[in-house]
Amino acid sequence: MEDKQLQCLGFIMDGNRRWAKDQGLETYEGHKQGGEVLQNCIEWVRATGIPHAVYYAFSTENWNRTEAEVSYLMDLF
Repeated sequence: MEDKQLQCLGFIMDGNRRWAKDQGLETYEGHKQGGEVLQNCIEWVRATGIPHAVYYAFSTENWNRTEAEVSYLMDLF
């Protein structure tokens, strides 16, 4: 059998606001923590040698959030 290496890995980033709420924190703290997790994922993908990764981080529904929250997210990206 041929040995196949993973070529692409996908991540769906969801739940940062729920996580913050559960922790008694502001929404922005959840987004900040999610950004740190994203950075860790990127570093892990590079270290493992997976050539491609897809990160789903912002849906069309997210445009309905406050201008301040959308701006904060765009700055994180």
